[in-house]
Amino acid sequence: MGEREILTINRCVKSYLAVTKEPFSKRSAAAFVDSLEGSASTRNRYINKNSAFFKWLATRTDEDMRNPFEGMGVKETTSPMDRRPAYTLNDLKQLHISLHSVKDWKRWVILIGRYTGMRQNEICQLYQNDVMKVDGIWCFRIDNLNPNQTIKTDSSRRFVPIHSQLLALGLLDFINDRKGHLFPELTLHLGSYGHYFSRWFTRFRGKNGLPEYHSLWHYAATTFKQQGCPEQFAFQVLGHSNATITYNRYGKGVDVSRLVELVEFL
Repeated sequence: MGEREILTINRCVKSYLAVTKEPFSKRSAAAFVDSLEGSASTRNRYINKNSAFFKWLATRTDEDMRNPFEGMGVKETTSPMDRRPAYTLNDLKQLHISLHSVKDWKRWVILIGRYTGMRQNEICQLYQNDVMKVDGIWCFRIDNLNPNQTIKTDSSRRFVPIHSQLLALGLLDFINDRKGHLFPELTLHLGSYGHYFSRWFTRFRGKNGLPEYHSLWHYAATTFKQQGCPEQFAFQVLGHSNATITYNRYGKGVDVSRLVELVEFL
């Protein structure tokens, strides 16, 4: 179990123990769940981590111990696309205006997300050798081949064409001035390069009235859907899996030139 997972469990369990004198009571667990705010996903995280703790505890005692969180899962009532708002055209306009006072490297982290839909940590952990030509087209490679890189799932391994606007803004010049890790200003925290950038972006977006960073991913997904892009191509750009679609490493068989058409919609 990773350090981040242990800290998450510790935080969730402490939150529960701080508000109850009867931790093994089903009623206490239910009251705790009802008091939680946020989405069903957030509430289920607390339920699952506490449930895992009590299951672990039961394996280390001779007593017949009850798991008070068993069967407490909360059902999601909204569709995945509606749980987090996508950036609107007005949001994007405000984002670009706000970038004038942002440090150059932070501006590139934001612009890459805006023009690709790549996840925040996928961008923050990029190395210089992750920018390459594939079939004559400049692309980002998302993989875990360099030190301290991680991928969310196997479907996250992919090539994403670089939008022409990023090239016009001078991305390749920025990359050529860098060695190794593209954003050495970022240090690892619990195995992630995106942690400190995320904390900064939360303050930045609050001051400028912007949605969260992951809403750029939703903007890309919404744009592809509205443009009628083939689902399998959209998923290849976004690094998203679908039960009806199977990809080999880097989406072999998908012509990168077809993916360029999608990226240019952004």
